[in-house]
Amino acid sequence: MVWQKLGAALFVVLAVCAVIAIPSQATVLEVGTTKFTNGQEETFKVTEIGMGTISTKILGQNFKKTHTGMEIVEGKLVQNGTTVEGTGKLRLTGVTVDEPAGCKTGSTIETTAIRGVVAHGNTEATKEKLYIKFTPASGETFATLKLEGCAAAGSYPLKGSVYGEMSNLTGVLAVKTQVNFSAAINSSQGGALTFGKEPAVLTASGEGELAGANAGKEWRLTE
Repeated sequence: MVWQKLGAALFVVLAVCAVIAIPSQATVLEVGTTKFTNGQEETFKVTEIGMGTISTKILGQNFKKTHTGMEIVEGKLVQNGTTVEGTGKLRLTGVTVDEPAGCKTGSTIETTAIRGVVAHGNTEATKEKLYIKFTPASGETFATLKLEGCAAAGSYPLKGSVYGEMSNLTGVLAVKTQVNFSAAINSSQGGALTFGKEPAVLTASGEGELAGANAGKEWRLTE
């Protein structure tokens, strides 16, 4: 495990003791046309699409980490009054360091708690889309990555906030919803991610779906 747990708050680009609070634009979780009642919960899972990366600079050199798998461990969605909350941990697998040359790290990353808030885009151009803003559940640090075997060896914290854009709009029924992360998405909503002391970019895509009693059923967020 190469992302060292720091207290009660650490990242998933994407997993998560993720808390998803749905504000006024999307306050209710529905399975089919059945609204969840207060306290009702459902197991939730996320599957990686393709591979994901984190890119930045370390000591003036380009840095790039790749992962090929992503999952939510013990993921749940819960209707909590007028919000929907999610809990779990994010686990990344198939982790490699592509740059700098010679740098190595472990093959699995597992985070502790993060918090996600779902809302419409906060600009005129994005106001019809849904985004998830991820931040640590407490403190500033998602996780700390330890590098070995190169001049950049050391421990580097991942901090800040990162936005994922959801493929499904409010009210759209679907079995799965895709969440995409990129530099353009994060900057469009005012997100800012850092690795060590440098700005960082998360690029990834994942699909989320219900995995408990309602596995395979269509679901949506409604206003």
